[in-house]
Amino acid sequence: GNYVATEERWQIRLSIEGSQLIGKYAKKNILEINDEDVKSWLKGFNINTDEKFEKFVIIKNKNDFLGTGKYANGKIINYISKERRIR
Repeated sequence: GNYVATEERWQIRLSIEGSQLIGKYAKKNILEINDEDVKSWLKGFNINTDEKFEKFVIIKNKNDFLGTGKYANGKIINYISKERRIR
């Protein structure tokens, strides 16, 4: 089966499927990335950003939700599991 979210230190981290279900209703903590950053994200790399967020961020490209990452010190830490990354 699939999971939608996990709880981490009183915060909810959405899975890729969870971000696709919840993302269209979210009002904050959404980072829109460009096509070049999508490739890096799906390969498992972190994304640098000048925007400020609170803890977990939904990653979006156009109408696609690509999962969540954790904001820390100007970057979004990638949480895509190794099995789901593009090589």
